[in-house]
Amino acid sequence: MGLTLLITFMLFLPVPIVMYVHVIPWRLRRRLRASGIEVTGECVRVAWDSNSAVIAVEYDTRDGRRFCHRSDPLHLARVERGDAVRITYDPRRPVRACLSSEIDEAKEGFFGDPIVYVELLFLVPQLIWIYLLVTGAMRL
Repeated sequence: MGLTLLITFMLFLPVPIVMYVHVIPWRLRRRLRASGIEVTGECVRVAWDSNSAVIAVEYDTRDGRRFCHRSDPLHLARVERGDAVRITYDPRRPVRACLSSEIDEAKEGFFGDPIVYVELLFLVPQLIWIYLLVTGAMRL
């Protein structure tokens, strides 16, 4: 039983990672596309690593509150400090925001990102194996 639990845990581990890396950001962008408010913010910081940049954008909501959003790593950051940047925020929770360009890129949907297909190629067999182990249809 201990080996079965260990293998099940090791196989199930990628599922929450995929949820965190792809599904949650995709749902946020979809929600912002449907009900978000687009404003112009100012880039206050650009931080480069080996091949991507993370930008920080300060923006004001319609009621005058100021927030700062840190973007996901951008591979081609064409933004410099002081540039105007379009940002979309959630009016119910203004701290929840996304660059408008990221929302435009995500319009093709969850399966628009090619890496999702590669992840599904590995996850689906793992989930089937977990199901068979848990239901007792297969034993180690």
